[in-house]
Amino acid sequence: MGGTLIKLTDFITVFRDSGIRSWFDWGRLQPPEFTVVECFSKSKAVLGKLETVWYVWPDGSLGDWRNQGNRRVNVEEAAQLNRFPNDKSYDYIRHLMAQMQDASAPLMLVLPCYRTRGGKLLILDGNHRAIAAFKSGKDIRLLIFAVAGLDNPLVLPDLLHETNSDSSPEAWAAWRAEIEHNFEGKRRHA
Repeated sequence: MGGTLIKLTDFITVFRDSGIRSWFDWGRLQPPEFTVVECFSKSKAVLGKLETVWYVWPDGSLGDWRNQGNRRVNVEEAAQLNRFPNDKSYDYIRHLMAQMQDASAPLMLVLPCYRTRGGKLLILDGNHRAIAAFKSGKDIRLLIFAVAGLDNPLVLPDLLHETNSDSSPEAWAAWRAEIEHNFEGKRRHA
């Protein structure tokens, strides 16, 4: 998957007010620490490897980014789970999938993502659409706009799993508290 740089300000203009519900600290996105990479793919395998905002415990039950023992689920894994992540989301994914299966043209997915230092792509918005498209069996076209930069969990809480997965439980709890405090203040002032 190749990429060409686009402006960070363009990413912010297009996606900031588009309904992204992932906790994302837009104010911390500053060049040169952060850039945006545009990626195009027709590969179902690429879609399947995109990571969702959903987590599971080791036993497979629904988890959360706050839990050190949880791991993120990618699109392919989520597509294989029954009634995941919950009944409402599962029904919505099935609804989207039925609509997609009726389409005569290839599916076009525009997905804002975050690219970690390790190269993982985390979907910021469009998790339901991505899973529905993967399950639909239809030909796909992916246009991914990925913020690339520091793996700072104060920018995106999910990055805590990239930077501190092997930290002590006390250090993890301190990070989690700092992240929640950071985003709680932003929600009050939004």
